[in-house]
Amino acid sequence: CSWWNMSSLIPCLLWVKKGAAKEIPEKVKLSKDQIAELIQDTAEQQLKELNEEESPNVTAETSREAGKERFDGTDQEDIGIEELYDLENYDVQDDPEVEEMEGDIGKLGAGFSGITLYASNEEDPYITLKEVESSDEEDFRIYSTDNLICSGKADEELSSIEVNVYIENESHHYCHHEILLGAFPLALEWMDFDPDDEERKGSMLAVGTMEPVIEVWDLDLVDAPEPVVSLGQKSKKKKRKKEKQNIIHSHTDAVMALAWNRNMRNVLASGSADCSVIVWDLKDRTVLLSLAHPDKVQSVQWHPYEPQTLVSGCFDKCARVFDGHKPDEPRCWQLGGEVERVLWNHFHPETFLASTENGFIFAINRTQSSPIFTIQAHDKAVSDISLSCFMPGLLVSASSDRTMKVWDIQDDTPAFLYSKDLKMGELYAAKCSPDSPYCVAVGGAKDGLRVVGLERIDDVYSHFKGRAMLQATMPQKHPHSITTPESVAMEEHISVSKEGLAQAIAVPGHSQGETSLLKKTNKKKKKKKKK
Repeated sequence: CSWWNMSSLIPCLLWVKKGAAKEIPEKVKLSKDQIAELIQDTAEQQLKELNEEESPNVTAETSREAGKERFDGTDQEDIGIEELYDLENYDVQDDPEVEEMEGDIGKLGAGFSGITLYASNEEDPYITLKEVESSDEEDFRIYSTDNLICSGKADEELSSIEVNVYIENESHHYCHHEILLGAFPLALEWMDFDPDDEERKGSMLAVGTMEPVIEVWDLDLVDAPEPVVSLGQKSKKKKRKKEKQNIIHSHTDAVMALAWNRNMRNVLASGSADCSVIVWDLKDRTVLLSLAHPDKVQSVQWHPYEPQTLVSGCFDKCARVFDGHKPDEPRCWQLGGEVERVLWNHFHPETFLASTENGFIFAINRTQSSPIFTIQAHDKAVSDISLSCFMPGLLVSASSDRTMKVWDIQDDTPAFLYSKDLKMGELYAAKCSPDSPYCVAVGGAKDGLRVVGLERIDDVYSHFKGRAMLQATMPQKHPHSITTPESVAMEEHISVSKEGLAQAIAVPGHSQGETSLLKKTNKKKKKKKKK
């Protein structure tokens, strides 16, 4: 990880539970032929996209004039890719033209030339340390007592995901490896479902960016040149009106939120600036259904115990719950500000929290029409909220006003405990550890990733130290669960089929909230009726 990353902006982050990562990740090693093929394929794709986006009014003469500036007087249409980039001699280290070639490929090759020019460190003349030191081997190993913290990072030069190892007993973290991205990261979600092997529990990272495509990376692979799976496709400027909403295969704008369904491991939900939530089948790489919203969707989360229930937060100042037990329409709560984050309370399954851009935090019981309580928490947008996985009532909030705050919301009587300007600029992300009751990872506009130990803050620790720690489990086993028809029927929904999920979340058409199902699902229904 380069030195300049320490001051990079962190718009999103997440924890990975202890023991989920492979102890010794695999390193991807590419041959020279594979590297050349990657560079050529990427360059060709970039050129194709540039040609598709080129205005039809541009004449051949003006096009050639533009080409002179980029390719030093040679028209790109008159020569092939191999000749243009001299791929046959791309690995000649003493050639004075190598530097210029790298610059051209950097413009059109999506950065592959800079990171994969040499097949190994042994062949790279710029790396003088040819053999890995024993300390590096130790750092490369991920122990079962270590967490991973994945953070999206954006710098003037590039965007990436930094995969950090956090050693809890030393209160120390370091960068294990990086994943280079082609666009600004907006959302991350971890999942154990491997799209290539559904029986295996892997360690996968879904990434949402300013592009409409969701990338799924394998965290157990280091130096992978591309994601394991890409969901969706880049939008094209030219679209036929007839094709607009007939069948939805992809988002058409930035992916702002991601949520993995832990009760149906092959299901992923994504919220987008295209005013929709898409529910994906990771196994088939297909869209199960699309839930239309009136405005951009900035946050989504599946219910921790009910696989058919989803909450979303929208720019139209509303939070919505799509519930399979009430299929007529989603329940909606007007919150008076653009919704920044929605979060189910895992200790109280009927309740979720929502934060807004005007500084408020709401607690909402999905069976009630009005919020249980409202906190005027910050002076500016509440960018993120997170609940401790073990300490009931412990809530952390992060804001654009540069402060992180700690609250106790136990028994629906919120109490303010602590506030701190972390000197990280505006804060964008704060997540509680899945393995520790008091550990919080924070990301902001500067100063990189920071891990805060709340147990070291006297006002916080003295307040919670007498409270019993719990671990959220399925409601039928949870000590604070309420027995309802929904919880009794919950296990049946966990094994619901793909089509059943679509039916469970499907909402009959109505203005601004119409649910669009795939034609494939509708065809299956018709066939069953005929039989």
